[in-house]
Amino acid sequence: MNLNMHIILDELKTLQPLSHINDSIALNLKQVKLMNRDFSGLSNDYLYVTDAELLTVNLREAANQNIICCGDLESTKIWDADFNLIVIRQKIDIGGLLNKIQDIFLKYQMWDQEMLHATVKNEPLQKIFNIGTALLDNPVAAFDASMGFIMKGGELPDNYKGTIWEDVLNYGYPRIEVLTPKKQKEMFKFSKQYEPYLFKQRDSDKHNQLIANLFVNNRIIGFLGSIDIVKPFTMGQVSIFSHLKTVMETVIANSREISSLSMLDDVYFIDRLLKGLNTDEKIISFHLNKIRWKIEDNYYIIHFSSSVVDFSDETEQKTYIFRIKKVLNNALTICYENAIVSIVRAADYSFHDLRFRKHFDELLQKINLKCGISMNFNNFMDLKYYYIQSKEALSQGLNKGVEDFRFHYEDFIIDHVIQALDNSASLKSICHPEIIKLKKYDRENNTDYTRCLYIYLLNGQNIVSTAQSLYIHRNTLSYRLRRIQDLINLSLNNEKELFHVMFSCLVVEYL
Repeated sequence: MNLNMHIILDELKTLQPLSHINDSIALNLKQVKLMNRDFSGLSNDYLYVTDAELLTVNLREAANQNIICCGDLESTKIWDADFNLIVIRQKIDIGGLLNKIQDIFLKYQMWDQEMLHATVKNEPLQKIFNIGTALLDNPVAAFDASMGFIMKGGELPDNYKGTIWEDVLNYGYPRIEVLTPKKQKEMFKFSKQYEPYLFKQRDSDKHNQLIANLFVNNRIIGFLGSIDIVKPFTMGQVSIFSHLKTVMETVIANSREISSLSMLDDVYFIDRLLKGLNTDEKIISFHLNKIRWKIEDNYYIIHFSSSVVDFSDETEQKTYIFRIKKVLNNALTICYENAIVSIVRAADYSFHDLRFRKHFDELLQKINLKCGISMNFNNFMDLKYYYIQSKEALSQGLNKGVEDFRFHYEDFIIDHVIQALDNSASLKSICHPEIIKLKKYDRENNTDYTRCLYIYLLNGQNIVSTAQSLYIHRNTLSYRLRRIQDLINLSLNNEKELFHVMFSCLVVEYL
């Protein structure tokens, strides 16, 4: 990573340096070198260390360079310099100063490398952002293109009350309505600017705001924002902030976490919730409010998949999402894990509605998709768990070879539970031994006593209800129950054993 004179100046502040530096925040310095005595072979890509005596006799040769000078250089020579200059008047060994500056370059290279490694490993955006803000004095917020708050990097001090941070944390966005028309015009003027800029909501504000627009493919996809709540902004801090902006643009453009989405899209947050990443409820509420949804509304998830379509291809994604939205226009639909996922508000679309169900099934048949549908739920923050339901419904339906295009999780709950148990323990180990014995008898003698016992228990041991459920005469049922008593030794009056028996009747079918 390259540095600039502003960053070097900040890092050397304990030496109480004097400086004469231009306003550019470009990172143009590759490394530091010890100046040749004749000032030959200079390049403005490097920072040079020299002493006051040598610099005084070589001022002309130093033009347009970046120099750190040790010694008592005359003030007039500092202010009249036509080059970037930092002067250390304290007594310091040039070799020691050179090593100190080399350590500064190393510090920033390691910081930049840490962000790069986290990016290559596809670490969450929040982790990369935390690394990126580590060298900034003030906390930073990231926003989407609609100014919705996404995440924070750095430690926020206790005295943030009365600052823009209070709005961001309370409402999930900075309130533009508090700006005067003049300030709104000023802010929108900066909204196309590539370099970070300083801004004040009101001229009387105590704090300056530092803002950077985030661009991907020449399109604004978000913002970074900070205020000087801990320490004043220096040009060195602005330079680091600018580099963070560049890094985050690259990360966002290539992030698997965002997939084909941009931070411009509210569905970016759907992606985060499906992954189980921590997201502030206020942020989610803000984005849902924009489409007049609430966190506590009733929802369900549809997981679409196809054996013939590659949803990792962006063109295929857009084509199928477009078709799905013809029927589910009011749903939030994204591509996730090589499938298409729709979050549907039950008030908008219900499978109890025959007309909707007909249109939906026709769509699946036309575009050759199958889907799993979760149970209804009423906490939007729980998306991850109902996504699992929708995915499992589809998997179970396909594995069972069911001839259908949509599979509801309610129809496969028992299969899912049994499979989960089988993955963690042997099913036989949790079955009641008498039920295993009864099932063995059924298989050897072509009887159905296990199911008969299960239905009998399910009906509260009521003879009439059980006979009706099994479509048999009560005398036939009574005979079967006597045979079951003869075959196995069970007490149906013990509540704990009763549950074990009922559960075993289900599990034993999978052995």
